[in-house]
Amino acid sequence: MTTRTDTRLGDGTLRAKQQNIDLNPLNDWLRQMYPGTGNYYNGANGSTGNAGNGGYYNGNTGYPGNTAGNGGTGNGTGTGTGTGNTGGTGNTGGNAGTVDQSIANQILQKVNAERSKAGVQPLTLSASLNKIAQAKSADMRDKNYFDHQSPTYGSPFDMMKQFGVNYSYAGENIAAGQQDVQSVMTAWMNSPGHRQNILSPNYTQLGVGYAKGGNMSPYWTQEFIRP
Repeated sequence: MTTRTDTRLGDGTLRAKQQNIDLNPLNDWLRQMYPGTGNYYNGANGSTGNAGNGGYYNGNTGYPGNTAGNGGTGNGTGTGTGTGNTGGTGNTGGNAGTVDQSIANQILQKVNAERSKAGVQPLTLSASLNKIAQAKSADMRDKNYFDHQSPTYGSPFDMMKQFGVNYSYAGENIAAGQQDVQSVMTAWMNSPGHRQNILSPNYTQLGVGYAKGGNMSPYWTQEFIRP
C-alpha cells in the first residue's frame, strides 16, 4: 500500500496580518520572498514560482511530484495556516457524505493527548469544521488529487469562507493512504509542519474528514481554527 502525505508549506506558517485580506497576493509575495529549499517534498515545477524543493512554498502547487523523498512511498507532509476572513455562505459539501464520528473522536483524543504533553490547551470538535474536512477528503478522492488547493473549493481558507466559517487563525493538515488513526497521527507528528498545526496554541477547534476509496484510499483531513 502506497502511503503518501504532501508538504506544501515547509513550516506551516502562512499567516495574513490583518482581517479581510486576499491571501492570493500574499501567496505570491511569499513565493518571491522565500524560495528556500525544502526537506519534505520534491515536487515538479509549480505553475508559478520556483521549481520543486520550496522550503516555504513549493511552487504554486507542487503536487505532481511523486518522488517525495523515497519515491512511490514518499512520506512528505501537507500543512498551511492563515488568518483573518469574514466568513460568508456558499457550498454545503454536496455528496461528501457524513463524518465518521468514531474516527473524528479518535483523532481528537490523540490530538489532545499530544497537546497535553506539550502543555497546550485541548481542542474541541466542531461540527462546522467536520463538515468542511469531510468535504475536502471526499473532494480529493472524487477529483483524484492530493493537495491543499482544491479544484472545487480553492484554498482551505477560501473553502472555510464558502462554508460560512469565520476565523482569526486557520490551518489544514491532509494525508492519504494511512489505514488507521494511529498511522496517520504518527505520520503527521513526524512532520514538522503538521506537528506545528497539531500543537499550535493559536487553535481552539478541530474538524476531521475521512473518505475511503479512490487511488490513495483513505483520504484524511484536519481543519483547525480559532474563531
